[in-house]
Formats: sequence, structure tokens, C-alpha cells
Amino acid sequence: MCVVMAGGGDIRSGREPAGIYGDLVRYCLGRRAAGFRVVVVTLLPRCFPLHFETDRQRLNGLIRNGWTAFADGLADVAADARIGDSGDNFDRRYYVRDAVHPNAAGYGVMAAVTAPVLNGFAWKSADCRRRLRNAEGAWSEWRPYVAWSSWQLEAGDGPKTVHVEYRDESGILMAASDGIGLDTGHPVTKAPYRASARRGTSATLSYSVMDPMPSCGSADVTIEIRTLGGRLVKTLRRFDRPANADLAASFTCRLKARTYRFFVRATDGAGNKQSRVASKKLVVK
Repeated sequence: MCVVMAGGGDIRSGREPAGIYGDLVRYCLGRRAAGFRVVVVTLLPRCFPLHFETDRQRLNGLIRNGWTAFADGLADVAADARIGDSGDNFDRRYYVRDAVHPNAAGYGVMAAVTAPVLNGFAWKSADCRRRLRNAEGAWSEWRPYVAWSSWQLEAGDGPKTVHVEYRDESGILMAASDGIGLDTGHPVTKAPYRASARRGTSATLSYSVMDPMPSCGSADVTIEIRTLGGRLVKTLRRFDRPANADLAASFTCRLKARTYRFFVRATDGAGNKQSRVASKKLVVK
């Protein structure tokens, strides 16, 4: 199998989509001639340089219209509404901070789009069984392969390793392993100081996210500013903020002159929400 996503660097360097497409066709035909089955993958969005999106759409259009002449399958990841539309690369649910590369969830979407194409080929074994074990544990029983299942990790937070073996009907064995950082500790937010600001100037809210070890090292933070009666008037969101450090969030204060209260919420990298919400007063003069 040869799965090909190509052209992003070429577009960035200023090459024309037609020339990139010609090179892609020649490469894929060469792989097919060597005995590979080829699946071609469309390009995902990015915003720099400015011409990238226009040229990406042109190249993807050429691939969609012509892939049957040089490939055995098309994985059209750019057609997926979660990761493929212009601007989706700024969605932190699926992309890392550089707004170019997918994160684990983004790659999961790509895999979900590509898997049905691969499954359509008659290359898989008729039967596959699987067994698992923790790093220090015994092997489970051999069970029929399934795409998703639950597995009990060893007790206690910290780094874990899970080993797996797959066996087909001919007895061919393949082994793999993966590391997992288990973190079930809930962070605690702190707001050590009350804040004050004049209307029209910058207001700074001090806070911290204390995450017990083994910490994921960062957290997404939401700060809500409410009236003393509880009405929400402003929300600040900060992503990938370091845990166990003194932090601050600033904004141009256009709130009415009165006393408010701000609340700090956090979700760490493992998805654990804060066990206690910190709050302090904000006085706008």
C-alpha cells in the first residue's frame, strides 16, 4: 500500500498546481508499476502564504477529477467539514498551534476518512485475533479483532505501556506497543489578587492553574466576568497555558464602572476539569 498526500510544500514555494499535479500523477503511476496499490489524499488548509488556499483548491480539484487514472483510491480528507474547510486549521480541537499540522484528533479524522478506502480493497486476512497486556501484566486471551474496545490500565497515575499482538489465520504474528500518560488528577484554579482598571484602559486578571503530578503541563482556561448579581458580561479564553505557574490575562476594559467578580475555570490536557473554581473582584472605575 502507498498512501500519498503531496503538494503542500510545493504550493508554499510558489509552484503552479498543474505542475504539482503532473508530478503527483507520475509518482503514483511509478508506484503502481512497482506493484503498490495507491491511495491519494487531498490537501488540508493553511493560511500562509496568501495564495495557498486558492492553489490548494485548484490542486484538490485536479485530484478529485482525475484520480481514477493514476490511483486505486481517493481519501478526500479536505471534504471533511471538521478539518478540510478554509480556516479549519485554526480549530484547536483538530490542529496544533502552528495552524498547519493536525493534532491527534485531527489525524483521527484523517484515519476515519482513509480507512473505508483501504477496507474496500481485498487484501485483508479473513480472520485476525488480538491479545493485550500491560507492561508488567499477563497476556489476555486471544479474541477476535475489533476496531475499538476498552482496556484496564495498571492502577495509579503516571506513564503506562500497553502491548498488543495480532495473529491472522495463517499464524503470522505482529506486535506493537504504545505509551499512555494516565492523569486523573483535577486541577485547582487560583485567583490571588483582586483587579482594578479604568474604563478604556487595559485590565489584567492574575490567576494560576495548579495541576497535581503527574501533570499534563498545560490547561485550557476560561475566565468569566460577571456582575455581582451573576450576569455574565465577558468571557476570556486562553489555550495551552502552563500549569503551576503565575499567569495573567489582559483585555481592553469597556465594562461599565462598577464592581464585578471574575471566575477562573480550567481543563487540563487529559480532560480533567477544575475541582474548585477560583474567583476575585474586579473593580472598574
